[in-house]
Amino acid sequence: MRRVVWLVALAVAGCKDDTDVAETGVGDDTGVLVDEDGDGVGAAEDCDDGDASVHPGAEEVCDGVDNNCDDVVDEGVTTTWYGDGDADGYGADDQTLEACAQPEGYAAAGGDCDDSDPAWHPGAVEDDCTDPNDYNCDGSVGYADADGDGFAACAECDDADAAIHPGATEVCDEVDNNCDGSIDEGVTGTYYQDSDGDGHGDPAFSTEACAQPTGYVATATDCDDGDGAVNPDAVEVCNGIDDDCDTLVDDEDSSVDTSTGAAWYADSDADGYGDSDSVTWSCTQPSGAVSDATDCDDGDAAVNPAATEVCNGIDDDCDGATDDADSDLDTSTGSAWYADSDADTYGDASSVTWACTQPSGTVSDATDCDDGDATVNPAGSESCDGVDNDCDGTVDNDSAVLGDAATCAGLDCDDVLTARGSLSDGVYWISPDGTPFEAYCDMTTDGGGWTLLLTADGSSSYWGNNSANWSSTSYDTTVPDPLDSDDFHSRAYSELDTDEIRICYTDTSACYTFTHNYAMSLYDFFATGTTYTLYSSGSTNLSDAGSASDMTDYISDLGFTVHSTTCQWLGINNTVALSAIGLMGDWNCGCQAYFNANPSCATSGYPYHDDLALGVGLQSCYDSNGCSYGGSGNLAGQSRGLNGSDNSGVFGPWHVFGR
Repeated sequence: MRRVVWLVALAVAGCKDDTDVAETGVGDDTGVLVDEDGDGVGAAEDCDDGDASVHPGAEEVCDGVDNNCDDVVDEGVTTTWYGDGDADGYGADDQTLEACAQPEGYAAAGGDCDDSDPAWHPGAVEDDCTDPNDYNCDGSVGYADADGDGFAACAECDDADAAIHPGATEVCDEVDNNCDGSIDEGVTGTYYQDSDGDGHGDPAFSTEACAQPTGYVATATDCDDGDGAVNPDAVEVCNGIDDDCDTLVDDEDSSVDTSTGAAWYADSDADGYGDSDSVTWSCTQPSGAVSDATDCDDGDAAVNPAATEVCNGIDDDCDGATDDADSDLDTSTGSAWYADSDADTYGDASSVTWACTQPSGTVSDATDCDDGDATVNPAGSESCDGVDNDCDGTVDNDSAVLGDAATCAGLDCDDVLTARGSLSDGVYWISPDGTPFEAYCDMTTDGGGWTLLLTADGSSSYWGNNSANWSSTSYDTTVPDPLDSDDFHSRAYSELDTDEIRICYTDTSACYTFTHNYAMSLYDFFATGTTYTLYSSGSTNLSDAGSASDMTDYISDLGFTVHSTTCQWLGINNTVALSAIGLMGDWNCGCQAYFNANPSCATSGYPYHDDLALGVGLQSCYDSNGCSYGGSGNLAGQSRGLNGSDNSGVFGPWHVFGR
């Protein structure tokens, strides 16, 4: 058929027309061939121009198609299959079939020598040496009986000797006569290997023999056949081995020779050190015992050779020396003892000895600041001597000595009294401006702490209204003690600022005290020309004063005064015109009431006065500063009257204090 198609194609190719080559499969008049499957072979030569895998030269594959167009299908690519009648996976060699895939009833392997019985095939296992059949088709069987003893070769142990076979009688000939795997069993003696030659065999290594072999013995009692010293006849010693093979080692064995062990000493306090008086010999350390025997007190764990010697009256480190007698003593456990060279019971902190017991010439105290002077120590009394007598770190600072000397001066008398609590009147050292001086102090009146500023005896011009002492910084160096009536100008007059003034007549029992607005000295009060002016009433000195007999209640003129536009000073009375400290007189015309009734009092500018005294007073009838009339007057101490300007009596003395 293929040839007919080819001839038709040639015939058509010989005729020229315009037919499409793709439809006819034959080249046109140009000679171009048609290849519909694009496999590179023209339709004239291709046996299937519709399948690109089929053409001359293609690889033949097993697919039932002539792939290479050689008119043979599947040549050289099929598989040979063997008929397998017994379905044992092996076929007979005389029943074959060529095919691409395994046909039903065929196997890939041949060689079956009985295809009717699945027990016969090349892969069969022949495991019964007594069966004469060739099941695996290899031409041989496992059965043999060369010695003709009725036992197959595979069923006996020597097929060359008819006397040897299962069931034969075992005799002692070093042969397994009955083929039971044992030689001479039951007919030989048992011997044990004796490797260490100590006459005792190892039960783990035995042999059966008709006669004792060399290196073997008949006993099996050795527990270590590698050590000739270990056997039942040996003596148990301390070595961690069961020497006599009784399964007990060292101390477990009551027969152990303890002298081969060690001495162990009771350690009752568990400090690692034992009591030499309590010893036990054994191979291993008994509970509660140690190998050391140097504990000197096995009842106290803190006492042993490794302990530190401390101050406790005990030989802690067992060296035979106790506390201070032991050079290894930890002195820090003792006490610090300080040298007391002056024996005042107070020690020198710079000279310390640590010891358990007090060394001679020492004390436990370390507060002495001068161990060379027994009067200087913390219990000493501070005195004003440039020495820190009481060791408080400060020289002459004790309040108990404040005011006793120039080096211990207080700020003023009040400062001294405050520091010392309770004092008697007298002379004390003060230093209000940094330069110490002595001053008389009233420490008992009106709260105490009053510093004497001046004393006027009333019989001289020392403190007259024109006296320079009011504005002078000079002072008397001799301080009265006790207080007297002599004129006195204290250094405190110009140096001590006070805000309280106290004026006393005769003594400190008749006094007047007032407080002014801010602290200042009497010198600043009387002598400063800028703010304060000296005012004179006209009297020149106190000698004009008469007897203290009928001084009236109107004390109005002043010896020294302050001009004030605010009509107040020293807080005595805020409604008065002027107030001051100094010489005062009694107005004949009285004060406002009298002035109003007798206008002539003002005709001469200042009314006439006849009596003067040193004290505090108010000018209540004077209005030159624009102040309203009125006010009241006060005289320090007891009010006294003087009768007339011609009286020669003395009105004094006056004491002026500041605080």
